[in-house]
Amino acid sequence: MAKKKKIVDSEKVRQLITEINKHIFDSDAADGPERDLMIEDLKFVYDEEGQWDKRTKTQRAGRPCYTFNRVQQSVNQVLGEQRQNSVSIKIRAVDDKSDPDLAQVQAGMIRNIESSSNADSIYKDAFKYAVAGGFGAWRVLPEHRNDFSFDQEIFIKPIHNPLTVYFDPLSLDPIKRDQSHCVIAERISKDLYKSLYDSAPVDIMTADRDDRGWINSEGVRIAEYFKKVPVRKEIALMSDGRVVPYDRELKKIEKELLDVEGAPTIERTRTVETFNIEWYKVDGSNILEGPIVYDWKYIPVVKLPGRYVNIEGRQKTQSLIRPARDAQKMYNYNRTTESEMVGNALRAPYMVTAEQIKGYEKQWNEAGSANRPYIVYNSDPKGGGMPQRSAQAEVPAALIGMSQQDADDIKAATGFHDASLGMRGNESSGEAIKSRLRSADLGSFEFFDNLKTAIQFTGEIILDQMPSVYDTERVVRILGLDGEEDFQLINAYDEASDSSLGMSQGRYDVTVDLGPTFATQRSESFSNLLSAAGVMPIIGDIASDLIMKNSDAKDTDEIVKRLRKDLVARGVAEPTEEEAEQIAAQGSPPPDPVQEALVADAMSKAELNQARAVQTQADTMETMVDTEIKKTKAPIEIKQDKVDLVNSTFPDRRDR
Repeated sequence: MAKKKKIVDSEKVRQLITEINKHIFDSDAADGPERDLMIEDLKFVYDEEGQWDKRTKTQRAGRPCYTFNRVQQSVNQVLGEQRQNSVSIKIRAVDDKSDPDLAQVQAGMIRNIESSSNADSIYKDAFKYAVAGGFGAWRVLPEHRNDFSFDQEIFIKPIHNPLTVYFDPLSLDPIKRDQSHCVIAERISKDLYKSLYDSAPVDIMTADRDDRGWINSEGVRIAEYFKKVPVRKEIALMSDGRVVPYDRELKKIEKELLDVEGAPTIERTRTVETFNIEWYKVDGSNILEGPIVYDWKYIPVVKLPGRYVNIEGRQKTQSLIRPARDAQKMYNYNRTTESEMVGNALRAPYMVTAEQIKGYEKQWNEAGSANRPYIVYNSDPKGGGMPQRSAQAEVPAALIGMSQQDADDIKAATGFHDASLGMRGNESSGEAIKSRLRSADLGSFEFFDNLKTAIQFTGEIILDQMPSVYDTERVVRILGLDGEEDFQLINAYDEASDSSLGMSQGRYDVTVDLGPTFATQRSESFSNLLSAAGVMPIIGDIASDLIMKNSDAKDTDEIVKRLRKDLVARGVAEPTEEEAEQIAAQGSPPPDPVQEALVADAMSKAELNQARAVQTQADTMETMVDTEIKKTKAPIEIKQDKVDLVNSTFPDRRDR
């Protein structure tokens, strides 16, 4: 739980303001050049005049300065790729005191926090600043659920202008996980300031640059200051696995817990060196709010770097287009020169005599600008015929070649070549095209990897804040990966699950997965399952519910229910708990007359076929018996025939 204090000592207030001013000065001294480059990069991509520096435009006074923006599409390619992917935060149990079920609940709570905060848009905006300018930022903070509630919830909040954040210059982590100080300074109007903080007068403070000073003609700068303060704490390990502060309240009831049956008891205690986070809001001379002391490990401000490198201790961030800026400037200059030369060639001067244009000077003076169907001239024998334009100057081939080389330099600097920008290349096979596209993806993957790391740190911040924010018994909403919502009781015993989910129970860590959005995955699954069912029809028969589940068709849920009834009835799919309860509640369905008739007819046919089979078997046995008898009688009959033949041939021998 956050603790509020009030500083009334004017000397402490002065020391705090001095400390904040020093932090802003040190941060600006370290990151000032990067901030200036970021402003130039953003203007270079999105400002129509940002690709021409003032000196060049001054030298070309009165001459055209055209912009052929070839870097913005590369930025849009990376932004479009990011919008087709999503980062999913996962929570894992670390030790034997951790509860895997609580890890799943915490992951669902984080997804709900992201949904309630519209975090997807916050991540996208920060990513745009990182790709086009060099870095983006957002923050995490608790707020009351509503104006009539004492319960707080965690929210992810945008920082619309990353340049208002002054990070710790001594922090070595690109996403500022290890920073010990941070200032977020935003300017508000003087009228709004007076309405919000009427009791705190503004002292005008001098600064080298007005836009980084505390007050100027545009308004007053209000700064939020986060400070990490080292503290010593006593903690206690409870018998249910929770680690809680061993504070005055727990010490007071420690002995009483031993006498309460089923109550968690203290197993052991120890003293740890840790940190608290102090928060203030100031106007440069007064403390407007705070300090509030939070029992957190991290300052909840996340920096999203674009490309990052540390050169001799100096932290340097870089946008996607910064290496291509010189090539883009040269491309603009050469293409403008080409256009200028072609335009001047169309306005080549006429070769005339004074007599030929006498009386028609106005028409001839407007010949290069007015679109006239004809121009009148006087015949002059000395003019050698009608007026003629002078020879047109051609655009030098070298200038055209330089423009083409500048275009190639831009592609090489950004990593996006023709195929990556949607143009047809020399690739003929699908694998070759994929290989070229993959090369562009690999060139910009550092931006996606840094986004993944920053969102992972966001999950760590939320996980760190959960025990102090969600510290009472309540029901929270959790979201699944598919967006399905559920509700869970926390910090209390749940009879349904026979468990108690306490936010401070055990240790957990955060991982993230970077991949296509759930909608994209579902669309791809639907397409793949349909293709597989076309090749193997049995898949369509046994997995029809899964195919429809991934469809975006109307009334998909109702179709899936009907398909599952058939699959469960046939024994193809195992019923869910809900389906099993419905089947048990409905009981056995009444017999279907048509089905009974079909069954009876089938049984009759089966009995007839069985009788025929038995008769056939009996006939076969009789035939076999006759055959055996005939085999036995045959030798006797043959012998008798021989005797009869002899008696008929030799009748006298019969008497003998």
